[in-house]
Amino acid sequence: SFYGVTKLMCENLCRFYNNKYHIPVTILRIFNAYGPDQKTGLLIPDIITQLENDKIALGNPFPKRDFIYIDDITRAIVRSLDLDGFEIINIGTGEYYSVKEIADMITDRDIEYSDKTKVDDCVYADISKAKKLLNWIPEVSLKEGIRRILMSRTTL
Repeated sequence: SFYGVTKLMCENLCRFYNNKYHIPVTILRIFNAYGPDQKTGLLIPDIITQLENDKIALGNPFPKRDFIYIDDITRAIVRSLDLDGFEIINIGTGEYYSVKEIADMITDRDIEYSDKTKVDDCVYADISKAKKLLNWIPEVSLKEGIRRILMSRTTL
């Protein structure tokens, strides 16, 4: 995709600056970030926002993604600040959940899916480098992260 190509071009530019000018560069490839006060247009806040409606409508229930909670991302960023050289590190959980599985974690209400085409679309992070270089592992499970978001909404 155009998006993927531009990300790769930026990574190559960073690698060039590291090689030519010895500027330390650490690129964190952050997978599907989520957390409190996240804008709509993304899966988890879209589902939560629709809880106030009579019905919940989503697209395809089958794609699977790796979701990482904001607190875990923050810890990874802090731990990456002292790295030297050039590194590209995946920041995710190494686990994946389908749209339907996530919706079921949030609500037991019926959900209308506009596209039920079966797809084998699964994206998740290999976090072995983060474990090794940053001594980092995610601490917040998807279920716990969703619980925290829902709790933050009820305390407003």
